[in-house]
Amino acid sequence: MYTEERLYTYLQHFERDFARTKTRIIDATEGGARKRGATSMTLAAALQQFCTSPLPSLAKDHQPMRWDRTPAVVACLRRRLEEAATIEQIAHQTLPPARRNPRSHDGPVPREPRDRSR
Repeated sequence: MYTEERLYTYLQHFERDFARTKTRIIDATEGGARKRGATSMTLAAALQQFCTSPLPSLAKDHQPMRWDRTPAVVACLRRRLEEAATIEQIAHQTLPPARRNPRSHDGPVPREPRDRSR
């Protein structure tokens, strides 16, 4: 069966994690690839077998929304956007000299992306 490469990579990662744990892994997805190291069962069967008592009630739900802090949050996000724009400008200024002198840094010299629209 064909599997997209990225999904196969995820599968391998899950199976590696499953192999490292002593915890029983239940796969209740009811479809998709079988995962080595996991026990397959329906969600209904997993709930019936493992969810036998109610969850404890939480002492307190999340804090209510602090609408009075909205202006400060917006200002903070604007500063982050300005910082990101500054970083982008610095990167554009730094990249051409780095391309002219490939020995000025340790890694491979990145290339400009090609226009693939043609």
